[in-house]
Amino acid sequence: MDFCYLEDKFDNLKFDMGEDTVGAYMKMTFNNFTEPDNQVAVKKIIATMLERVQKGIEYCGNPDWIFMTEPDVLLRDKFSVPENAKLLGTRLNYAWDLPVRVDQYIKLNEILSKIDTSIPMFRWGAVPPIFHTESYLKSVKIYKDNFDVMDKITEILFGVNCFDVILPILFALSGEEEVYNSETVECLRDPSWKTSSHPIVHQWREMYDQDEYYKYIDPLG
Repeated sequence: MDFCYLEDKFDNLKFDMGEDTVGAYMKMTFNNFTEPDNQVAVKKIIATMLERVQKGIEYCGNPDWIFMTEPDVLLRDKFSVPENAKLLGTRLNYAWDLPVRVDQYIKLNEILSKIDTSIPMFRWGAVPPIFHTESYLKSVKIYKDNFDVMDKITEILFGVNCFDVILPILFALSGEEEVYNSETVECLRDPSWKTSSHPIVHQWREMYDQDEYYKYIDPLG
């Protein structure tokens, strides 16, 4: 989706189409994500996300907090941040829904345990992620300083390239757990979302055609 025309309407918007690095993930499953070509794509997705977030932080003048959105997110009012929280998300997903995922997250946490400052990570759902900028940058530094260890996570964890997964992992490196955001509602899970008081709406697709919806892919292939 090319939204560059909006730059002419708003003086505080920067648009960069960039390369589609996410498209390759749509064909990946638990069964093929370790294939060489897929590993190259996964690593590129993560590197591109880190680069784009850094550009966003710089463009916004290094704000205290970043609200990282996506096309099906609607911010319809002011939101708050709980005290001591550094990363807000839904935490809807958990590592024990499938036996194969349990094994993968055990291996992930074995890798995390090699970093002195880290904590375990078994739940995630940072969509849309809201995070403390300084804490994020600290976490990314730890990731890069230990890249020889952390680069292996792409080989053992399917879906690690998704930002709702990699962000909680990054914050876990600096000892920060994703905190449940009670101000987010998801349209596909809550039919009363239109009349709810939640300021943040995820899965908001009223302006989308049915064929533009994100297609569910069975991760087991």
